[in-house]
Amino acid sequence: MTLVLEMEGFQVTQASDGRHGLHCLIEAVPDVVLSDYMMPYMNGIEMIREIRAKPGFQSLPIVLLTAAIPSEPDFRILIDAFLEKPVEVPILVATLQRLVDRRPSSN
Repeated sequence: MTLVLEMEGFQVTQASDGRHGLHCLIEAVPDVVLSDYMMPYMNGIEMIREIRAKPGFQSLPIVLLTAAIPSEPDFRILIDAFLEKPVEVPILVATLQRLVDRRPSSN
């Protein structure tokens, strides 16, 4: 997926799990977060809750990608888009681009 997104013009930082993903946010704030639900150490919803709790990250666009519907009843209020696996590349790219395009410019 990283290669596909890079070929579509996205700059990608990949994290192996939720803890690593949170650490990556400290290094550089992305334009959008794409997270899987099922990850080691911390599932996607747990990571997203931690992101949303951080000052300045409440409006960061987040896409949850998963083959398993999360059991947390309120997960949809935490995210900007939900895509079920397997996801078609054009749908993924269009979703990410839409979220990046709507972000306020930091210039």
